[in-house]
Amino acid sequence: MSYWAARSIWALGEAQRVLGPETMNALGLRVVLDRAVARLAREVNAGRLIGGSATATAEALLGLLALQRAEPTVERGALASRVADLLVPLTTGSRSTAPWGARVDRAVDDWHAWGSRSTEALAGAAVVLERPDLLAAARVEADLLWARFALAAQAPSLIAPDGGTTCFRRSHTASGLSWAVTWHWPRRRESGGTPCWPV
Repeated sequence: MSYWAARSIWALGEAQRVLGPETMNALGLRVVLDRAVARLAREVNAGRLIGGSATATAEALLGLLALQRAEPTVERGALASRVADLLVPLTTGSRSTAPWGARVDRAVDDWHAWGSRSTEALAGAAVVLERPDLLAAARVEADLLWARFALAAQAPSLIAPDGGTTCFRRSHTASGLSWAVTWHWPRRRESGGTPCWPV
């Protein structure tokens, strides 16, 4: 399964949640979604990241979660849980060691901000699947990595395994920081509007 197929699950899962079954069926999109989810299940049941990518796997999980919110089933919930479990162990580094809790495909790979959705997906899965352990897993990347960016007053678009960084090109700024905003904004609201930087 490709990265773009995983993104299609995200897009179509959100479409199902927003548009509803009648519109999806009328447009012929529900059958496409069901086919993509079946393919996802084969990959996940074999223990494989989608396209060998943490980002693709996280984006597929976001789509599954949207679908589960719209039409909860035991089977889909179990599949989403298995997808989340593939993401949990991918965190690398520590508060003092690069890449500071980021999730990467393999320990020798770079972390790339513009495609990273693991934190968002795991935090969402914690809520939808009622699994607090997934929230704890999401916090590792969110708190350690973002804390370092906050202290440095900049957010790189790329982090090498040795800690070398490449700063954002302008086109990557919004997508690269979206995971941090997604994580911290709800925490800011829950705290009554006070800053929630984890430092």
